[in-house]
Amino acid sequence: MSYNKLFITITMLMLIFAACRKEWTATEEDMTNYGWTLFEQASLDLTSNTAEEDFDDVLKWFEDATKKDTSYQDGYNGMGWTYAKLSMFKIPDDDLNDLNNAIDAFLKGEGKTQNPRIDHNVWHDILAGLTFTYSVLHDDSMTIVWGDSLLSEIEKDRITWAFLREAVDINGNYLTDYLDVHITLALAKFVRATTIDDFNSSEYHVDAINVAKNLSDFDANYETIVGQQKLAAKIQELQEYLK
Repeated sequence: MSYNKLFITITMLMLIFAACRKEWTATEEDMTNYGWTLFEQASLDLTSNTAEEDFDDVLKWFEDATKKDTSYQDGYNGMGWTYAKLSMFKIPDDDLNDLNNAIDAFLKGEGKTQNPRIDHNVWHDILAGLTFTYSVLHDDSMTIVWGDSLLSEIEKDRITWAFLREAVDINGNYLTDYLDVHITLALAKFVRATTIDDFNSSEYHVDAINVAKNLSDFDANYETIVGQQKLAAKIQELQEYLK
């Protein structure tokens, strides 16, 4: 091939490539995936001076995804988790808007259909997000509703749950998983307990953590104040353990 023909061929290929790039527009899936990439990066150092600004940028990608496709479930999931992260940078009471926005986003996504190309259960992420967010809002009743729903689903399918959108720890474990749901439910059910059965229900979640972590068995007599106090202390101990 002559130099001129080679030059023309290369030039035409470059023009075609440039034209294709101009025609390409990001889909809701592209936006959401990029949002999760930024979410993971922002989660690596929540104490940095730019952390809140970083999550503001993350939020825009998820918002744009749901504007492009109002039925895109994982976009709402991303908004929920990002609003929950943003609430961490507010002083108490000022965080309510972010937490309520998180609830709203999760509830919008809860009834949507999952993208079949996503290889993990987004609905489980949403159920967990609702559990944790209602817990922060001290709404123990709704914490129990959503937490029990998630555990019922994963126990029925004989699987576990972990939030896969954050970096793993030094041991390769995800920072947030089904055991965090158990301890959240243990506390919520303890706070609302008025009968022996209520306290036993709270202990059920304590026992699940002990078994998973090969910790010593726990037992208490909930007919006594001492037994109830013993359970409260155990829940607090496990909260510290799971941090």
